[in-house]
Amino acid sequence: MALQESLEEAVLREVEEECGLTCVRVLRPLAEEHTPHPILLFPRHTTFFELEVDGDADVPDAWDHHVTGGGRDRGMTFHCRFEPLPLAFPLADGQDAWLDRLEA
Repeated sequence: MALQESLEEAVLREVEEECGLTCVRVLRPLAEEHTPHPILLFPRHTTFFELEVDGDADVPDAWDHHVTGGGRDRGMTFHCRFEPLPLAFPLADGQDAWLDRLEA
């Protein structure tokens, strides 16, 4: 019987798959939302986490990551970057709604 991964394990896996970062850790959950998907309208439960990059890691401010996993993103290149807060522009689908809960 396969074990289901925790939300914390899932977010770390997604960050690695989509950004190439393996040097992050979960600090805490920030919020949960129960909102429909903005396009497909199916029910959606989203948990937002505060993550931290390991202080010893050498991570650039911006980088490209070529996705090699087995999902629908395989073969895509993501352009990743860190942005200072407060953000100059809102994130898609209101994903920035909980940023005010981050500690300075």
